[in-house]
Amino acid sequence: MFDNTVDLKSISKSTVFHFIGIDGIGMSSIARVLLNLGFRVQGSNDVDGENMRSLEKLGAKVFVGHKAENVDGANIVVFSSAVPEDNVEMLAANKLGLKVIERAKMLQVLFAGFGKSIAVCGTHGKTTTTAFVGTMLDVAGLDPTIIDGGIMNRYASSARVGNSDIIVAEACEAFGNIQYYTTDIAVVTNVDPEHLEYYKNFENVKSYFRDFLNRVPEKTGLVVACAEHPVAFELAKEQEGKKNVITYGFADKAEALGADVMAENVLIGKDGAHFDVRFKDSERIENIHLPLFGRHNILNALAAIAVARFMGEPNDKIKAG
Repeated sequence: MFDNTVDLKSISKSTVFHFIGIDGIGMSSIARVLLNLGFRVQGSNDVDGENMRSLEKLGAKVFVGHKAENVDGANIVVFSSAVPEDNVEMLAANKLGLKVIERAKMLQVLFAGFGKSIAVCGTHGKTTTTAFVGTMLDVAGLDPTIIDGGIMNRYASSARVGNSDIIVAEACEAFGNIQYYTTDIAVVTNVDPEHLEYYKNFENVKSYFRDFLNRVPEKTGLVVACAEHPVAFELAKEQEGKKNVITYGFADKAEALGADVMAENVLIGKDGAHFDVRFKDSERIENIHLPLFGRHNILNALAAIAVARFMGEPNDKIKAG
């Protein structure tokens, strides 16, 4: 019985979450956060893996292989889009009348369970930008929980478990998943014609992103978007006057568009990128060093800088982050 009516603030800590495909990056990250919140976690995977063994050390119960009896004792079953409907554990969960929730909807449950949620979306650059935003807020001392789609070197994990009410997560648009997310801050790196096997055409892709941004709270919410990507910029500008909007890009291109956060004096050398940041009010942060290559990574860093500045972080902490 598919159900996404889960409220982490009201359910008992004795609730048992069972993850089908628990070793996956996205699944294991959510499981790790639930463990930290004090819930009981178990799960299965078709093959043994490092992520599930790491969760086991944290107190999760894990199974190699899928069997109907694995869901015994569970209250809520979480599955990924890669799990077929005829999976034996899915069938058993439905037979037992358990709540069954897809991973994307479970991520929204987490968003709703935190005081401040930040979703990083876009057809490219989500994983890097999520790591940038989360790390910057961590360095600033805000102690965020981070759920990323890749291993972050700083944490040697796809998840960082914090103790504040802030969550930063990669919000993937594949399979229409973006329709489930409602967050306080939305970062849009770009919007390209991707996943057309699901969306059918580019207009539908844009429509889903537009609906996502429409759900950002008015007045208090924030939309951050790349000014150099025409569709992301267009969708963000549609939100002006209703909520906070910050756009970013390289000064030589984005200044003419009225961007709010701009990189200039860019130098890419053997140790990565060096650049200055100029804000629309003419305030500056000089000589930022990003130990990565490529102008696209500077753009990703600008997105993180925009978020941190909106959240009131001082320039020295932004630079350090």
